[in-house]
Formats: sequence, structure tokens, C-alpha cells
Amino acid sequence: MSMARRLLQEALELDERERATLTLQLMDTLSPPDARDEAAWLAEIERRAHRALSGQSRGVDVDDAVDRIERDLGL
Repeated sequence: MSMARRLLQEALELDERERATLTLQLMDTLSPPDARDEAAWLAEIERRAHRALSGQSRGVDVDDAVDRIERDLGL
């Protein structure tokens, strides 16, 4: 089992307050978002929303999306 998986398993055993505190502490270690990146993400979200609302994109089932993310992250 990977170190990240072991840490996740241990973190999930914490109570909600401890998990929230740990989450904030981990997020503080990440680089702050670049405003250009944020603008690009907003544009992408708007593009995808438009495609979904117009019927151009079928989307992906949430369970399938979570499974794919976990697989890609090795979880």
C-alpha cells in the first residue's frame, strides 16, 4: 500500500474537526493559485456548463468519475 493511501486511511479515522484542520494545513502547503490559472479554469467551467446545458456533452456518471480519479491517483 502506498504511503499516501496509508495516510488517507489514518486521516479518515480522525473526527470531523481534526480532518478539517488537517485539510486546511495541507492546503496551506500548496502554491497559491495564479490569477491567470483561475481565469482559465472559470472559462473552462463556463465552456463545459454550456456544452452540458445545450446537450452537446453527455457528461460522466459521478461514480464513474470518482472511480477514475481514485484510479489515476493510485488510491
